[in-house]
Amino acid sequence: MAAYRIAAEALTNVMRHAEADHTQVRVCVDAHTLTLTVIDDGIGYDPDPKADGIGLRSMAERAAEIGGSFTIDRRGRGTRVRTALPFGQGVLRQVPHVPPSPGAAGRADTEA
Repeated sequence: MAAYRIAAEALTNVMRHAEADHTQVRVCVDAHTLTLTVIDDGIGYDPDPKADGIGLRSMAERAAEIGGSFTIDRRGRGTRVRTALPFGQGVLRQVPHVPPSPGAAGRADTEA
């Protein structure tokens, strides 16, 4: 679920901010890691921490919550978002269960 949410946020950022002509999404999986990379050819990412929005923080937090990593960098013309997430047998047992908050029942964005 974290990979999906991070990909969705990265693509939303491309649509809202990048002014990109092309975007590439790559997913690579091995026995222990799922690596997601989103690259665009837009105007680039502002590396000033004051410019970081909620979406960038939430992507980093989602990765960290399950023991993964998150990076974002400017690539000449464009931006690269990369996350590496633990994958494979036993990973779900490592993630603590967080019950839904009151009133969250029935919401499509509630994570189990």
